[in-house]
Amino acid sequence: MDGFYSQRTSNFRGRYIVGLFRGIECLYVAQFLSGQTNGPCTRESVQRAAINRVYYAAYGHAFHHEVDNGRFEPTRDRKKRGQDHWRLRNHFAKDLKDNDTATKLEELSMWRKMCDYDKVVMEPMPISKMLEKAEHIISALR
Repeated sequence: MDGFYSQRTSNFRGRYIVGLFRGIECLYVAQFLSGQTNGPCTRESVQRAAINRVYYAAYGHAFHHEVDNGRFEPTRDRKKRGQDHWRLRNHFAKDLKDNDTATKLEELSMWRKMCDYDKVVMEPMPISKMLEKAEHIISALR
């Protein structure tokens, strides 16, 4: 995993922190899931899970990239952290004038919500297209 996980480095209220989140890991999970053709799950459930991970790969990478570079201040209130999703898209569109990234994040978010909450989702799910969008965001924000 090329150094993704650090060793147990600190103890926070009795809990060890074993690693740092990286969006690319979610992308690897999504790629793995999208390649699954047999097993105990339906193809639809695997695709829904893969699209969920694709979104969080792109969002997580973009979020941490902007926070780490001091360009985005995340919400401090844990109950309002969901607002960071639309705030980050707005940050790319308005603050950075990067409509391409903002649009890709919006489309990935829309698909993630459909796959997580809607009983019926349009078939076929565009998993390859979604993977490409996430890969583009991650490679653009290195």
